[in-house]
Amino acid sequence: MIWKGVWSASTTYSAGDWVIKDSITYASLQGSNLNHPPPNAIWWSPVLDVVNDIKDYFVTHGMGTFGTDLFIGYMPDSPDQVTVLKAGGSWGMTEHHSAGAKPFTDFDCRAADSATAFAMVQAILAAMTDLRDLDIGSNHYVQISSQYPSPQQFYPWDDKNRVIWSGTLKIMMRPVYMASSY
Repeated sequence: MIWKGVWSASTTYSAGDWVIKDSITYASLQGSNLNHPPPNAIWWSPVLDVVNDIKDYFVTHGMGTFGTDLFIGYMPDSPDQVTVLKAGGSWGMTEHHSAGAKPFTDFDCRAADSATAFAMVQAILAAMTDLRDLDIGSNHYVQISSQYPSPQQFYPWDDKNRVIWSGTLKIMMRPVYMASSY
């Protein structure tokens, strides 16, 4: 995955390049992708809806500004203090069960010191704990709960002496069109 920023008609994208257009993140499905604007199922695939929905929730509730201190899928070199959302384990990893899908959305918080990065994670987890019956985007979220970080989730200082702490959101969801049938 290579982040390319805002989609541009004058840029040629390779397979796996990621862009954002109209607040949705897309992955290029093939190389030589020039002047094929997303959405376009032949050239682009939207990145996991859940992560975009969580990004929208964060932005709406003052938990970050997308493209400034809130990112999806990649850790920019600056600014020092950022939050990065990603699907748990790998993009699209979902555990299914009888009541609906249960994706895990991981996130990293980076800051110049461990206490700040840890406080960022704790604030997100506290704000996202036990949310119920939310419609975000095209999905109905039955419940969002959190998994608090453990010492094993502490990452060492990077080359600029910044530290990263991680957290996980456990999500129970159904598509909006199914919500009324349960």
